Amino acid sequence: MKSTFLKFKFLKTTLIWTFLLGVIITSCGKKSSGPAPVPVDKTTLQATVTAAQTLNDKTVEGTKPGQYEAGSKAALTTALNSSKVVLTSSTSTQ
Repeated sequence: MKSTFLKFKFLKTTLIWTFLLGVIITSCGKKSSGPAPVPVDKTTLQATVTAAQTLNDKTVEGTKPGQYEAGSKAALTTALNSSKVVLTSSTSTQ
């Protein structure tokens, strides 16, 4: 009877120490909020926006030969504006 009691006490003590050690190790672990941010390189986007802006500025809408249909620059202008927002944003990611 005494041998069974000692085994139970040893088992209980071992479980308590294992639990406490697990809590300590878990609470002391290094907390990471995620992977380190990747540096953003906007040089290619800047060059593309500059080239597209030049084309947009030179494009003429109208009804004469060689002119684009009225309203056709709207999509390019919208895309350019969106790209410029990304260029100026400090929270943009690669």
